[in-house]
Amino acid sequence: MGAAPIASGTTVSSMSDEERSRAQRGYMMYDWAKSGFETSVVVAVLPAWFAYLFIAANGQEISVAGMTQTADGIFALVTASAALLVAIVSPGLGVIADRIPIKQLMLRWATFVASGATVLLGAALFLPIEARWVWLAIMYLIANIGTNVGNVYYNVLLPHICKDEEELDRISTGAYMYGYIGGGLLLAIHLGLVVGTGYADWATAFALSTTGLWFIGFATYTFRRVPEPPIAIELEGELTLGSATKLAITEVKGTIGEFFGTYRILGLYLLAYLLFIDGINAVTGLAGAYGAGVLGVPLVANMAVILLVQFVAFPSAAFFIKVASWTSTKTTVMITCSLWVIVVLMAIAFAPLPLDAHEDHDFMVNDNGDGTWTIVNATDLEIGPAGSDQAFREATEGLLPYEEYNPTKDVMQFNGTGRVVSDAQVGELLEVLSTSRFSMSVQNGTHDGFHAGEDHPTSLGDGPIDVIPVTARKYLWEPLNMGISIQWMFIGIGAGFLLGGSQGMARSLFCQMVPESRSAEFFGFIGFFGRAASFIGPALYFGVSGIADARTAILSILMLIVVGVILTWFVDVEAAAEIAKAEDAKYAAQGAESE
Repeated sequence: MGAAPIASGTTVSSMSDEERSRAQRGYMMYDWAKSGFETSVVVAVLPAWFAYLFIAANGQEISVAGMTQTADGIFALVTASAALLVAIVSPGLGVIADRIPIKQLMLRWATFVASGATVLLGAALFLPIEARWVWLAIMYLIANIGTNVGNVYYNVLLPHICKDEEELDRISTGAYMYGYIGGGLLLAIHLGLVVGTGYADWATAFALSTTGLWFIGFATYTFRRVPEPPIAIELEGELTLGSATKLAITEVKGTIGEFFGTYRILGLYLLAYLLFIDGINAVTGLAGAYGAGVLGVPLVANMAVILLVQFVAFPSAAFFIKVASWTSTKTTVMITCSLWVIVVLMAIAFAPLPLDAHEDHDFMVNDNGDGTWTIVNATDLEIGPAGSDQAFREATEGLLPYEEYNPTKDVMQFNGTGRVVSDAQVGELLEVLSTSRFSMSVQNGTHDGFHAGEDHPTSLGDGPIDVIPVTARKYLWEPLNMGISIQWMFIGIGAGFLLGGSQGMARSLFCQMVPESRSAEFFGFIGFFGRAASFIGPALYFGVSGIADARTAILSILMLIVVGVILTWFVDVEAAAEIAKAEDAKYAAQGAESE
């Protein structure tokens, strides 16, 4: 039997050291629980599987709202949609939670929704091939909404279980450290499962569904050990849907006005937070889809890099706690966010090496020595039944290797039998391939050499800023013979080193400037700004990648980080903390009078 739960409404000052320590461990365990979703689902497994199923169903791209979109763009749109909805409701939810004791209740319900939808991701395996990516998009949207709403109420609990600034830094960053270990352990299990089964679809589906069970299972530890915070001024009368909506709108409008008056310093930080967290969200939330869809990073390499992130992040988070003690929380936030600029620039500069071996290509055209050639395929190559892939298949009818129907996957697959073609037919095939996502190597003859379509990951030069990856490949990646999987590891090292310092310290810095009596309301606003950032980044990525390309989209997000760091420089944390203390004293006096 564990210790009895701490009574609802218990203040941090009335807790014993043992009770406060137990509540803090319970708080940090929620990060352990939800980080499985953030690693295995958001970054490592789902984006790559989504891209694979999208391409299998549609080919490289489809048309959305008059724009051509690829898998990574659609994934960004889903992420942005969830963020927008949560951004809209977060401030109102925070206002209500400051007046009635529902923070823990809302955290539980949000967790149930998120974990349930995550379990259902695995059901995509039982649907027709053309419906699987759509199902993943819907379930991921629901799971993302639940997780983001839960984060609002999870963050609210932090200032109510810490007695001073040192504890805020330690517990805020320590929670992320718990998350890195928990998410890393689960991802290691999933990586072993996926690799051990030869990347079987059932193993991928199983990994996603078990993440939902991990989420709800460990979250119960938090539900039992972290008390419901006290209410400074309780709501009088019965709360109905109408009165709750009216209260939320009135209070939110008032708080927005205060960001231009009493809380203008906090308002400036929220704006800075909106901007710099955008870049972090872009790297962590879209990296998997960007790596798989744009750079062609293999699923196993993507999962390995995310695993690397977790175990680099753990010790580096402890390091940045020390940096904050040597300097300040604000300085640490600025250092980490500035270094994120370098990491994002690296992602733009990454480029797969040109294919330099016959067997590396999707199609291999072998000289028969009698004026004919035999075209064979890479064993894992599939052509989707719709979109650009279907157009490619129709345009090359009678030229590709032979296919047969695979009832298990509900797709047409190459059966390993090569087709004999003439030199003229090879030229006809190359003409169509030049505008595709495929590659082909030809032995001897008029068309001898290596060929890659314009949408192949190794094809560069058409994008507005392709000069960056082209130059990096010529002078860095090729001389070092460093393939895309090794390049992608730099993202793991850089992101892992910076995640704990940037996320944990950004939250701690906010806590230092927020009055405890209105913590849910203000954390509702940081939830709004954080989700707005999560909307703006993916939406910007979706729009710019549709007009230009993915690398240009990443560059546009990078500019937001730079502006966010500049604004943070002007935030006077000490002055804002004094304002928060004065506001707490005022609300305490009002509460005493009402009694």
